[in-house]
Amino acid sequence: MSQVVLQVVLCWLLCMQYAKQLLNAKSAENFSLVMQQMQQDIPAFHTYMETNWVPYQTSITAYSRKDIQHLSNRTNNRIER
Repeated sequence: MSQVVLQVVLCWLLCMQYAKQLLNAKSAENFSLVMQQMQQDIPAFHTYMETNWVPYQTSITAYSRKDIQHLSNRTNNRIER
């Protein structure tokens, strides 16, 4: 495996780890801490997340959805389950 491919794979894995941490954040403070760490580690991915995900954080994060009765269905379409 070339060095460039290895770096791309490692960056992708780190981005997915951060995305998972954001989605599973237990509080708004935890969400903010993960965003700050991401800004230091991967500024380009932070910009993407800030633009495309943060405006919807109340719809996608665990801490925002914990009081919603969803019967283990976390999609917007029951057929997807």
